[in-house]
Amino acid sequence: MKVALGQMNVIAGAMSKNIDTMLSMIQQAKKEQADLIIFPELCISGSLLADKWFDDEFIKTVMSYNEVLLNASEDIGIIWGNVSTILEDDEKYLLNCAYFAYNKEWVKRENDLFEGASIKYTQQNHRIHEDSRYFTSCHDLCSILNIKQNEFASPFIFEKDNQTTRINIIVGDDLIVSHKADMIINIASNAYEKGKEMDNEIDIPIPYIYVNAVGMQHTTKNVCVYDGNSSIYNEGKIITNCNDSFKEECKIVDLNESSLTIPCENKLLEALLFAIKEWDKQIFGSRFKWLIGLSGGLDSSIISAVCA
Repeated sequence: MKVALGQMNVIAGAMSKNIDTMLSMIQQAKKEQADLIIFPELCISGSLLADKWFDDEFIKTVMSYNEVLLNASEDIGIIWGNVSTILEDDEKYLLNCAYFAYNKEWVKRENDLFEGASIKYTQQNHRIHEDSRYFTSCHDLCSILNIKQNEFASPFIFEKDNQTTRINIIVGDDLIVSHKADMIINIASNAYEKGKEMDNEIDIPIPYIYVNAVGMQHTTKNVCVYDGNSSIYNEGKIITNCNDSFKEECKIVDLNESSLTIPCENKLLEALLFAIKEWDKQIFGSRFKWLIGLSGGLDSSIISAVCA
């Protein structure tokens, strides 16, 4: 199988820009005859949107872009992250999902439950994340709907060119449940943390594909940058990865080939440089010069050096 890792720069709230990036990468993947292209978690809307998640009109608009990607899936499987809603007993629940389309149809699961989408099982409620404030986890949804936990873990059946691949899709920090799948795909939006890097070996015997975002997003209180480092593992060992230097990349590889990228040097410095440049571009439109107040302390010294 030929796979495209769509390591894209996700701009929070800029849905049209994000969709344009995805459509461009899809066209590139089709030209290079990829069977499947994978994008990060919540790649249409962005992850850090705070109480924007309570805006029903915004949610409706974000979900409408699923049809654009569904129509773009002719001759290629597309996996991406977006929200979904479900109404039960007059209560609306917001879900963080991975979507899967191929040939303008939603890819079915082995048990025909919730076809075309995999719901995030566990929530991120640490550091800057407040997922439980906005989203209902698959774990909680199973209790609400009175469905067994493993019902939502059944694999998707991806049939292309007379080949059938059973794919488990997980979102972010979800536990890995293979269910006799041929492959596991993890779409994520994991912010960079100093010293927290992907391992070169993992305890998973089947192919495991991890696709992360790049970019800068903020909660109005905290600024996060995303380093990418999307990776493919086979028989527990890393065989392919995208750059981890905060740069957008669409890497198209054969699952049987090895293609490793040299890790970023001086990564903390690169994170600071990237964050300042992206903040300048996204927030100020790169229109202004910068003014720095110098107190003589360490903070202003470092900020001056980084800006220079």
